[in-house]
Amino acid sequence: PTFVAAGAGGYEAPVAGTLQVPYPASIIAGQFLVLHVVSQDASASITTPSGWTLITDSAALVGGTLSAVYWKKAAGTESGNLDVTLTGGTRCGGRIYQFSRGSGVEAAGTIAETASDSDITIQNVTTLGNRRLACQCLWVQNNTTMADITGESGANYAEAVAEYSNTGLTLGLQTAVVNTPTAITGGTCAIGTATSNKIAHGFAINP
Repeated sequence: PTFVAAGAGGYEAPVAGTLQVPYPASIIAGQFLVLHVVSQDASASITTPSGWTLITDSAALVGGTLSAVYWKKAAGTESGNLDVTLTGGTRCGGRIYQFSRGSGVEAAGTIAETASDSDITIQNVTTLGNRRLACQCLWVQNNTTMADITGESGANYAEAVAEYSNTGLTLGLQTAVVNTPTAITGGTCAIGTATSNKIAHGFAINP
C-alpha cells in the first residue's frame, strides 16, 4: 500500500451533531480509505459511519477528548463529504486519507499523554507480514505544526501530507514502508507549540 492523497479536512465548533469530512478527489474502487475523527469533549461519542470499521480509539485513555480512526475499502462512488454523527464536543475535526490498496489493518494501538511539552510520543507498531505500510494518525490540542517523527527504530516515518490545522486542533499522518515483519518502536514527533493533550494512533495497512 502507498499513500495517494488526503481530503481537505473538516471542522466544526461547537458540534451541532454532524461533522462533514471531505473525501479526497478521484477515489477508485478497491482503494483503501482511513478516517480520523476527533471530538474534544469529556462526554463525546462518535457513531461509526456506515461501511467503516473502527481501527482504534482513545476512549479509555483521555477523558477530555475522543479520537478514533476507521477504515473502509472504497466502492469508487465516494465523493463530496462524509457525514459523521457525534454527540458532545466543544470542537471537532476530521480528515480522510486515501491509499492505493489495502485489505485490512493489524497491530493497532493508541497512546495518549497529558504532559505539557513540545512532542508527541509515538505508538509502537509490530507488523506481522510482508509489504505493510505502518501509519501514525496524530492529534494535538493546538493549532500548530508537526515535524517528521525521529528517534524510532525498525523503520523511518515521514509526513505523508501536510498536517491539517484549525482553531484548537491539528491532525497529522505519517507513514513508513515495512517490507518484512518488523517492530517499529520508540520515536517522537516534534510540534511547534507546547501543549498538554496529544494522541498517536499506530497501525499497519495490509496489502
